[in-house]
Amino acid sequence: MNSLGCPFARGASLAWTAAACNATASSDVAVRLQQADVWLFWVGLAVAAGLLLWALFKHVGNPLANAVPRPNTLPLEAIFVPISVFIIVSLSGTPLVHRFAEGYSQRGANLAAGSVGMAAGAAACLYLSARFFTGGFSGFLFGRGRIARQVGESLLFLLLSLPLCGIVHEATRWVFHVLLPDYALPEHDVIEALRDPAEPSWTAVTLWLGAVVVAPIAEECFFRGLFQTVLVNTFGRPWMAVLTSAVVFGFAHGSQWPAVPALALLGVILGCLYERSGALVGPILMHALFNLRTLTWEAFGAGS
Repeated sequence: MNSLGCPFARGASLAWTAAACNATASSDVAVRLQQADVWLFWVGLAVAAGLLLWALFKHVGNPLANAVPRPNTLPLEAIFVPISVFIIVSLSGTPLVHRFAEGYSQRGANLAAGSVGMAAGAAACLYLSARFFTGGFSGFLFGRGRIARQVGESLLFLLLSLPLCGIVHEATRWVFHVLLPDYALPEHDVIEALRDPAEPSWTAVTLWLGAVVVAPIAEECFFRGLFQTVLVNTFGRPWMAVLTSAVVFGFAHGSQWPAVPALALLGVILGCLYERSGALVGPILMHALFNLRTLTWEAFGAGS
């Protein structure tokens, strides 16, 4: 399943944004967003330092020692159901998009079909949760904790993720630049499609919805909700489940391979958030805001 990747991608202002506001206003917004980036970076590092000091002061040996249990009878083979649904719908959806939606390029059609495939995969995940999880898909999504606390933790973990993932991403790009100085690192397909003036204007709407709504729900339902849970069932070790699902999550975004290490780290943070709450509300919200930040900064030419 494909979603928007690291929020530190480079590039110029998107074509559809330039049509919506004049260059001076856009430049002013870009400067303000870049200033906000500095604040987010240092606040995130402060959050990381604070959590580290708290863990040392409280002698926290294993942060996941009190992971919230998720009673379920989910079998290992069940994870192949949403994968199969995603592949079938995505592959069959591309020619349908070309047939019924004029103006889509091949890339745009693939991305739109992928979003439909992810939505179908998310529906399959919810079906499995209703069948195998205690509390059905409501318990699968919302758990038994307070929603307000889950939202608060998701915002805290988001602040933590932005500087850490950004540092890893920039370090990865620097290594590739040193080893392969003449190689042009690929951008995310969604970013490239939104920058392309040949794409119809309404393409942006479908791509934003796919990145900010569909992908976070689908990917968290699968990678954290099902895959990480079945790994906990199998190995009985939350850390092993978190790390394994995070690595697979990173490599699932192989089309944007310079961002794989940063996205694997993002998967670790999302996985820890899920284990702490036992609910998907927090990870979905954090993932959505992570992607929203990427598109917003790119839309106004504030990509670092």
